Amino acid sequence: MENFQTILFPSILAVVGWLIKNYIFGLITKRNEIAHREFEYRLKEIFTPLYYYTGKILFERDSNTGDDIVARQLDILLSKAAYIIPKRHFHTIVKLVETNCSQNTSSISENDYINTRQFLYGQIEILNFILYSGPEFDIRVKTHLFQSYKYLIRYILTGIYHILVWAIIVMLIAILTMFFVEGRIVILTIISALIVLFLMLIVVVDARKRDQIVSGIQTRGM
Repeated sequence: MENFQTILFPSILAVVGWLIKNYIFGLITKRNEIAHREFEYRLKEIFTPLYYYTGKILFERDSNTGDDIVARQLDILLSKAAYIIPKRHFHTIVKLVETNCSQNTSSISENDYINTRQFLYGQIEILNFILYSGPEFDIRVKTHLFQSYKYLIRYILTGIYHILVWAIIVMLIAILTMFFVEGRIVILTIISALIVLFLMLIVVVDARKRDQIVSGIQTRGM
């Protein structure tokens, strides 16, 4: 019976620590997934079409109807993009649409137009790097022998990182349990309070970031 209790407590401790570790990494994964969706939306639905249509608007109009299809597309895109485009670039694109539609407005300088186009393309490059720079999108992994081993080492290191986090959690639980058994209530209370405050801070910061991204997604009806 004593041997069974000796094995049971570490086993429960290990399982509880692993569950806590999975919960923490689950929060991080959910936040990353939401951010990935937002960044992918910006790349494919906002910045790439904006870059294309801000170039096309200069030379193409629908001569049959007199209605500028490209200008309408830009108008739709601007209604979605106001929250992420700097004001000066936003106004430049608005003036571009107004000029194309023969409305009375101030002219656009060549520098303003070029700067706006550079901004849009810069955002495309940044988002493309963030979303698609991982090993799963690297063709060299499929064609180069040493690249495959390189990413295999990276995955192994990721697994080691998970194990280290789990070990730290288990050690903290074991220390708190030891203090409780030995009756060191004051030290136990202080350590527990610090851990709770730290976890609350992580949860609050994570929740605020997720809420900001989720609200942006919901306003577009996604």
